[in-house]
Amino acid sequence: LKFVQRNLNSFSGVFFPGGHAPMEDLYKDEDVNKILLYFHHKQKPTALICHGTAALLSTRNSQRDFLYTGYKMTAFSTAEEKQQEESGNLDGYLPYYVQDELSKAGGTVVVGNPWTSHVIRDRELITAQNPQSDKEFTAMFLEALVEYKIKNL
Repeated sequence: LKFVQRNLNSFSGVFFPGGHAPMEDLYKDEDVNKILLYFHHKQKPTALICHGTAALLSTRNSQRDFLYTGYKMTAFSTAEEKQQEESGNLDGYLPYYVQDELSKAGGTVVVGNPWTSHVIRDRELITAQNPQSDKEFTAMFLEALVEYKIKNL
C-alpha cells in the first residue's frame, strides 16, 4: 500500500468490481479504507458496482462516522440476494446483505426493480445495483472521469 499511497495522485478515479468476493474482505480492509478516504477527500470519481459497494463499509468504524453518511447510493438489492438464495444458486445464505448494511451505516440506499439497470451518482460516488447496470454505469463513470480531468487541468 505504501507504493499505492505515494502514487494515488496519479489516478483520476477508482473502480471496485462486484461479485460476492468483496463481501468477504473489502468491507473491513484498512487499505481499502485509506484508498476510499483519499479519493473522497480529493473528490475523485469513485465507482462501485453490485457487491463491490461492500467496500464502502470499510470506512465505518467505532472511531468515526461512515464516510458516506447521507450520500445517495445503490447496491445489489436484498430482494435480488434473497431470490438468489432461495433459488439455490448460492451455497447457502449470505452473512449480510450489502443494501441493508449500507443503510445501517448511514447511506441513503435506493434500489431499483430487481434485475434492471439502476445507477446513482452523488458527488464523486457512482454506484450500480447489479450486472444489468454495466453499460449505464460505465458511461456515467467515464463521464465523471472526463469532468474531473477538465476541472483539474
